[in-house]
Amino acid sequence: MYKKFVLSNNFRIITVPMKETKAVILYLIVKVGSRYEQKEKSGISHFLEHLFFKGTKKRPSTFIISKELDGIGASYNAFTSEEITGFYIQAEASKFNLICDVLFDILSNSLFDAKEIEKEKGVIAEEYNMRRDAPMSYIFDLYKQLLFKDTPLGRLVIGEPEVIKELKRDDFLTYKNQYYLPSRTVLGLAGSLKNENLNLVKNYAAKIKDNISTGALPAAYTQKIPEVLVFPKKTDQTHLIIGFRSVSRRSKERYIQEVLNVILGASMSSRLFIEVREKSGLAYHISSDTWYFDDTGSLIAYAGVPIAKTKEAIKLILSEFNKIRDRGVTEEELKKAKDYLKGKMALRLESSYNRAAYIADQELLLDEIKTPNEELEEYEKVTKKDIIRFAKKVLQRNKLNLALIGPFEKKEEFIKILD
Repeated sequence: MYKKFVLSNNFRIITVPMKETKAVILYLIVKVGSRYEQKEKSGISHFLEHLFFKGTKKRPSTFIISKELDGIGASYNAFTSEEITGFYIQAEASKFNLICDVLFDILSNSLFDAKEIEKEKGVIAEEYNMRRDAPMSYIFDLYKQLLFKDTPLGRLVIGEPEVIKELKRDDFLTYKNQYYLPSRTVLGLAGSLKNENLNLVKNYAAKIKDNISTGALPAAYTQKIPEVLVFPKKTDQTHLIIGFRSVSRRSKERYIQEVLNVILGASMSSRLFIEVREKSGLAYHISSDTWYFDDTGSLIAYAGVPIAKTKEAIKLILSEFNKIRDRGVTEEELKKAKDYLKGKMALRLESSYNRAAYIADQELLLDEIKTPNEELEEYEKVTKKDIIRFAKKVLQRNKLNLALIGPFEKKEEFIKILD
């Protein structure tokens, strides 16, 4: 159950009451991320997210903000992706007024102090280095770069150090004023809510002025043959992603893809887990996943495998994709996948954070909201014929991509495998 409110300045508020909890969460998301950035400002969305916690007129330092929230045992954080930036504060319900004041204070009254900006450049540089030193994370950045090349969608969300160090205070103010607008914002409230909570939020949100903003560039690409990206690095195992260009989050076929993904590699009883790990012993971690953006997407498989058996593992993973494309799935697999999705939905919606995110994300990114039951009905409609039709459409040679991190220099030997 939820209620949606649209203020006169186009700020959207969605309430999700939960009688069974004593907590409450404010989950605010803005439709801006790395794919909205110009190349010379790459990483500014993520950097700006950091700066919101560096002090306001009322709370002039990070320490004061964190001390106030830590003092009530609140959980709080922020995140930046390609298409959204989000902030959340969760606390005991009686502390609603405080966390609401903090959230709107940092969003509306942050100082963006020039000295703090210079200090934070060093923090982000270390965050960048940490990610580069973690192949299990960095391989996903490389795969995205392979798919979308030197476009906003293909660049790192965190940005590049040489670009970050050149950003100035005016850059952040201009970017914030361009994108942090009511019409680009959704605030989800979930938990033990009272009428006065909603009224308070409305009072804060109504003070923000709206304006006209620009959209993101389309994810234009043309791929005719399989493509490979190799990142040479001395590692103890090969980290790899094999994937196919696929459908966007707005596609009705995403429900078919989600069912297919469960069968392929989303669980410990999936095809990839059984074949690659249990039967062949080629990986400790092997899984598949779905990526969705506003106008494109990808179906991927990730694995960490022995360096000496990298080619063997690639061939085996590809064979599992091909089996689904050529032979389809069984009725038993289809039923199990639907039950899996039903169970995961129930577990996911146990927390106030996930309930707020579930509703707010749909509103911001899809401009429509499906209830959990409506989503599950879409999964139930998926048939074996749908799976094989979708697989034949997506699992094609001209949509195939492979990214690897390991002690390799040339990509040609891997291109031959994909051919």
